[in-house]
Amino acid sequence: MIAHLKGTVSSVTLKSATIDVGGIGYRVFATPQTLAGLDVGTSCTLHTHHHQREDGQELYGFKTPDELAMFELLLTVNGVGPKSALGVLSRATVADISRAVQAGETSLLTKVSGIGGKTAERIVRELNGKLDAPKDGILAVHQDDDEILAALEQLGYAPAEARKELAKVPATVTDPAQRIKAVLRNH
Repeated sequence: MIAHLKGTVSSVTLKSATIDVGGIGYRVFATPQTLAGLDVGTSCTLHTHHHQREDGQELYGFKTPDELAMFELLLTVNGVGPKSALGVLSRATVADISRAVQAGETSLLTKVSGIGGKTAERIVRELNGKLDAPKDGILAVHQDDDEILAALEQLGYAPAEARKELAKVPATVTDPAQRIKAVLRNH
């Protein structure tokens, strides 16, 4: 898994950037906000999600760990793929998405291409309760989930299955060891 990239920006397009890391160019899909902050020839660090499919691999890059965590949380929702999740983050901040989910408002989500009313309702329903309590007015997702997912994969879970099962654990369970135990009990 590629967790982050630190290198030099070699090109930027409307949907992606190429980051040169030790002579290897990684194409990274990102939000327009992230891409606007990248200048060719400058160094950057992006937190990444390495998405593997049958027909290829893609990297999705984010400025902050919170953006990455929200992206990965959106991927746990049935019917939401990486392009749709990136579209949501292109439309709103992590705090705005969190507020919409907490308030049960789907209007923010339905503005994203490819997300209709039913998918927006599913996002709100499945993510409600999976976000941590507000801290300084901002809602955030669990930060330890990457380590928990890695541990579950070591225990024999497929990556997609591990994400799906971890998403079922209530947000009130915050200790990583307890979250792993909850997945094992529920499975």
